[in-house]
Amino acid sequence: MLIEHAGHQQDEPLPEKQGLEKDQSNYPVAILPLEKLIAMSHQLPESLLGYWGKNRLDSTPQIGANHDLEAIQSWLNEYKDSPETLRSYKREAERLILWCWQQQGRALSDLNRQDIANYQIFLADPQPRSLWCGDKRPRTSPHWRPFQGGLSLASQKQTLTILKGLFNYLRDADYLRGNPLALIKSITKQTTPRKTKRYLEQADIALLFEQLPMQADNAKSHREWLRERTLLAFLYYLAPRASEVASCKMNDFFQRRGRWWWRVLGKGKKYAEIPVPDALLSYIQRYRSHLELSPLPEPNDDTPFIRSIAGTSGISANMVYRLSKKILLDAAAQIEHSEPEQASRLRTASTHWFRHTAITHLADQGVDLRLVSKTARHSKLETTAIYFHAEDDAWHNAINPSPTPLVEES
Repeated sequence: MLIEHAGHQQDEPLPEKQGLEKDQSNYPVAILPLEKLIAMSHQLPESLLGYWGKNRLDSTPQIGANHDLEAIQSWLNEYKDSPETLRSYKREAERLILWCWQQQGRALSDLNRQDIANYQIFLADPQPRSLWCGDKRPRTSPHWRPFQGGLSLASQKQTLTILKGLFNYLRDADYLRGNPLALIKSITKQTTPRKTKRYLEQADIALLFEQLPMQADNAKSHREWLRERTLLAFLYYLAPRASEVASCKMNDFFQRRGRWWWRVLGKGKKYAEIPVPDALLSYIQRYRSHLELSPLPEPNDDTPFIRSIAGTSGISANMVYRLSKKILLDAAAQIEHSEPEQASRLRTASTHWFRHTAITHLADQGVDLRLVSKTARHSKLETTAIYFHAEDDAWHNAINPSPTPLVEES
């Protein structure tokens, strides 16, 4: 049975299968996003769906799942109120189920410890790359791929930690007998957090704000320019996640005792109120005035903050990512030849780097750890501590107290 590839005719040949068992070689499954696979589940072979998986428990599960895709759906549904978590968990489940079918020719509920070891190797270098890897594309695109390339060691550990949670859930729900990842020792958490490296330097942020006005008169309309500049200020001054930008309403900015605050329902449905710097407030006033609104947000204005170009609707988290990535790439292009190292850093950065950057720069300014942690909305001070580099700077200064001229040997 052939599953239609997104955007292609059903009789179009699918990519050659790798490592399928002979008795399963007549069941090719296209590389498709999870939601498409779920919609087409009635067309998939029952052996790949895991109706009789070797790890299935011979009892009625505590979840309404007859096969692996339904079991994954049940697990993901537990995180429906946490968009960022849901997105990352969905990505990892999607990659694993596609690998099970494409590379192993077996169901998720067939996997054992050796399969997981094979998957670890695959994560480092997904092969064949033409089948698994590609540039970032919309999930509706026929050119969508689950990977952009091999995962770093840190990303591999994160992936396995997420999947361990998936299998724990399925085991606790009496869907599976056991968790094949429970035997892996290498995914234990590090006891000493490392300093974060995924942030932009002060010079990078200055460049981003400087470059946007230069582009306003030629490549962008004024409205596009103003939206991007307001988004940049929002990302830098308040350290929001992409989903929090997308869900932000005008009246999430409010005044109390003469000072402005931003309220947010963040990760894990945690409510927080964050001080709004005057610099950001000035951008909010300019943006609202351009939208023909009163300069300052009003309590009853529950319309979206960052909007479409037409100004009539909000934007998605994916659009937040695309806009912020474009800001970074535009700036990188401007300095490609004069500052290649800085350009490379800007090209590598993504939306979430702005969150790391905002927290790191607050720490660099000498803001108290406890207050930085409240701005970042971290549940533990240890998490915030990885953004503090002052001790490293002091250490470096201590062994380099002053420039010493080199004396050439005669």
